[in-house]
Amino acid sequence: MKLGKVCGTVVSTVKDQALEGLRLRLLYPAAGEGTWSARPIVAVDTIGAREDDIVIWISAREATLALTDRVIPTDAAIVGIVDEQSP
Repeated sequence: MKLGKVCGTVVSTVKDQALEGLRLRLLYPAAGEGTWSARPIVAVDTIGAREDDIVIWISAREATLALTDRVIPTDAAIVGIVDEQSP
């Protein structure tokens, strides 16, 4: 699992049927202590994250299994929202 910060939404007019009803979010992956990568990635939002939320995301094969009712074609999926960070 990795940390990231949601920075936007991707709009798609055509997408795979397995992705219907799911939002695609842009997020900056964590790059170190309190810093974010300059290159955002696209991740399937499985939990309803909002812009500026700090999220937990997974990648590779685990991301395709982020939902229990279906397999989704993705390389990254948001699976949690960070409530607070300790200093």
